[in-house]
Formats: sequence, C-alpha cells, structure tokens
Amino acid sequence: MEIQELTPDTILPLAEMMKELWPEVNIEEEVANNSRVYRDPLQTAFLLKNSDHWVGFAFIAMRKDFVEGTSTSPVAYLEGIYIREPFRQMGYAQKLLHRCEEWSREHGATEMGSDTEIINDISQKFHLSTGFKEVNRIVCYAKKLIVPK
Repeated sequence: MEIQELTPDTILPLAEMMKELWPEVNIEEEVANNSRVYRDPLQTAFLLKNSDHWVGFAFIAMRKDFVEGTSTSPVAYLEGIYIREPFRQMGYAQKLLHRCEEWSREHGATEMGSDTEIINDISQKFHLSTGFKEVNRIVCYAKKLIVPK
C-alpha cells in the first residue's frame, strides 16, 4: 500500500471515489474542485493505492473559522475519509488519518475536527476509535421560502 498526496494525475481518481462516498456530487464539479484543492496550500487529499488500484482517500483542510469543540486556530479538518468496500477493516483508514495528522502538524495545527452524519454509525465508531471525541450533535432543517409576486 502506498499513500500519495494529491497531484494532477490523481484528481480524477479522487473525484471518482468522492462520488462513491457522496453519490449526490457531480464528477465534473469534483474534478474542478480538486484542481483548486491541488493549488491551495491549506488543503490537500491523500490517496491510498494498492498496486494499480485506488483503495481510498482522506481529504484534509486548514480551517480558520469556528470548529465545534476546538479552541485554537487554524484547525485541521478531516473533510472526508473513504475506503472502498473490499479493503475495509484492514487499518487503511487509520493510515490515511495518520498521514493527515502529520500534514496538519506541518501546517501548524494542534487540533483536528471532523464530522459525520448522525446515522453513519460506522464513521462514528471509526472517529471514536482513532481518538476523536464527540463534541456536539445537531439536527439541520431547511425550508423553501415563497417569494410574493
């Protein structure tokens, strides 16, 4: 297994795995977003490769805005982490997380934040098993506003 930081050659494979993790995303938009990430020194992604197959990724960013449960700034934020199904439960996500932690320290962070959906028990267990502490739970709402004619 090899961990590679985001390069122009890995922008598309990253977008494809993001589509697997977040089915609502658009591949073309993710390719464009990942191109911007590649050029931004305050965010990156790490991709895990097994011989010639992409296995998973972790996306990390430095946030200067408020991050729940933290008291410093900037805070490293684990924006997403994903391992393809046949490679789960083998410690690969933890290896990606460790690489993100190294990158975060190199960029001056002393804390890391993350989030997951309230129904994603697997992700919650992963976070807790890797040293994250739950700091808040929220329920989000949205409402369409009717514009008077």
